[in-house]
Amino acid sequence: RGDVVPDNLYHSRLFQASCGSGCPLRLPGGKPTADDRLILDFGSGAGHDVLLMASHLLSLKDNSSSSSSISNSEKKVIGVDVTPEMVDAANANAKEYSQLVSMVEFIHSNLEDPDPAFL
Repeated sequence: RGDVVPDNLYHSRLFQASCGSGCPLRLPGGKPTADDRLILDFGSGAGHDVLLMASHLLSLKDNSSSSSSISNSEKKVIGVDVTPEMVDAANANAKEYSQLVSMVEFIHSNLEDPDPAFL
């Protein structure tokens, strides 16, 4: 927790119900930087990690030491899941975080044989 997971996400129903294997922000090289324009999460489930990454990207806008010319409106975190029900759940969860909705997208696709439109 601490500086890795924002309080509004940590105390949310979504975060408390997450069955993930760990916070991607804690992995070496796992924190997005101000220069990251696109982040993909394959097997995104209910969108937990996608929302964490989007929240982290949004927090970087206040970092005045960043020399990035990429605005938040150009940044996107996309979750891909094979189960339509999980994509629906992720979209519903994203609506709870209005400040992140424009930065996230959830796509239904078979990861082994992706839809060419996605590529």
